[in-house]
Amino acid sequence: MKHVRNLVLSISILFSQRLRAALSVLGVAVGVAAMILIASIGDGVTKELQAAFESMGTDILLVRSKKFHPLGGRPRQVASVTTLSRKDGQAIAEACPDCTLVAASITRPQQIKVGAVVTNTEVESLGSEGFEVKGITAASGDLFTSQDAGARRAVIVLGTTVAEALFPEGDPVGELVSLGRLPFQVIGVAESKGSDAAGNDLDNIAFIPLDTGMRRVFHTNWIETLYVKVPDRDAMGAAETSVRGLLRSRHRLGSEVDDDFEIQNQAELLDAELEITAATTGLITGVGAITLVVAGIGILAVMLMSVRERRWEIGLRRAVGARREDILVQFLAEAALLSLAGALAGIIAGAALVQLVSDIGWAPAIFNMDAAMISSGVSVAIGLVFGIYPARRAAAQEPVAALCTRE
Repeated sequence: MKHVRNLVLSISILFSQRLRAALSVLGVAVGVAAMILIASIGDGVTKELQAAFESMGTDILLVRSKKFHPLGGRPRQVASVTTLSRKDGQAIAEACPDCTLVAASITRPQQIKVGAVVTNTEVESLGSEGFEVKGITAASGDLFTSQDAGARRAVIVLGTTVAEALFPEGDPVGELVSLGRLPFQVIGVAESKGSDAAGNDLDNIAFIPLDTGMRRVFHTNWIETLYVKVPDRDAMGAAETSVRGLLRSRHRLGSEVDDDFEIQNQAELLDAELEITAATTGLITGVGAITLVVAGIGILAVMLMSVRERRWEIGLRRAVGARREDILVQFLAEAALLSLAGALAGIIAGAALVQLVSDIGWAPAIFNMDAAMISSGVSVAIGLVFGIYPARRAAAQEPVAALCTRE
C-alpha cells in the first residue's frame, strides 16, 4: 500500500508541474520515436533488398564480358566486346558440376513501335532456358520455347511496363509490334518483377529468342552475359571458382593476365548490401540514441529544480517519520514516470511516423517492435540513471534545515 501511495503522490506532483513534465516527456518521446523510425526504415529497406535480389535470383552467377581492357597501363572501355561466346556457356553447362542451368543473353536499348506509339526499352535476346534461370513466368500468353529459338521466329515477350505503354487498354497477346524494321508477334506478357535494389524498373524490358536476336536484330556472334544457376547458395563459391577456372582455360589466359570477363555473385552482392544497410542503420540509430541522453539530462535538470523547490515538503515528510529510502524511492519514481510517459508517447509517435512515411512513399518502413521495446527500456533506464543524483540529494536533506527553508 505504501508503494501505491508513493506512486499516486508522484503522479499528482508531476501533474502539478505540467509544463516541466511535458518538456521532459517530449525530449524522451522524440528520442524514442526517432529510434523506432530509423530502425523501421532499416527493416523496410532490408526487406526490399531481399525481395529485389530474390526476384533476380540469389542462386545465380552473372558472367559478363569485360568492357574495360588495359591500354597503355590504364583501363580503357572498348566498344565491341567479344570475350564470351555461346560455346563458353555450353562448356560451363557440361563441365561445371555445381551449375544446373546456363543461359546466354544479349541486351540492347531499342525502340518498340505499335502504329504511332513508341516506347524506349531494353530488349534482351535470351535463350529459352533463361526464363527458368531468371525465374520469369508468363502473366498472360506464353513464353517462347527452344523450338522458337531454333527456328529464329520473330516472337516477343513483353514486360508489364512495356505492355502497358504500347497497349494501355487491351491485351497485347497476338498483336504485332515493330522492333527496328522487323515485325514481331507478341506471344506473352511476363509476370511483374518490380524494381531492383537500385530502383530500376525490371518490367521495362522485352524478350526475344537468342538466335533471332543474334542473327536478325543485333547481327553478332558474341554474347554479353551468361546466367549460371547454382543448386543453392552454399555452392555459389565453388561454382564461381569452377567457372572462372574453366573460362580462363578456354580463353588461354596466362597466370599473369587478368580475367577478360567478370563474375557477379548475387548472394555475395546481397550480403554486402545488407551489411551496408545494417551499418548505416546502426550509425543513424546511435545518433538517435544521443537524443535520449539529452532527454535524460533534461530529466536531471527538472528533478534538481524539483528538489530545490520541495525542500520544505521533504523536511516535513522526514519530520513525521519518512525514512531516507522513502524519499529516494519517491524521486526515483517521479524520474521513472517521466521517462516511461515519454517512452509511451514516443511509441505512439513512432508508429504514426512509420505509417506516414510508408503511405507517402518517402521510404520503405515496417514498424519494428524490437526497436520500440529496446528504446523504451533504454529511456526508462536513462531516466533512472539521471534521477539517482537528484533523488540522493533529496534523501540527504536534514529535516530541521529543510523545514527552515519555507518563507
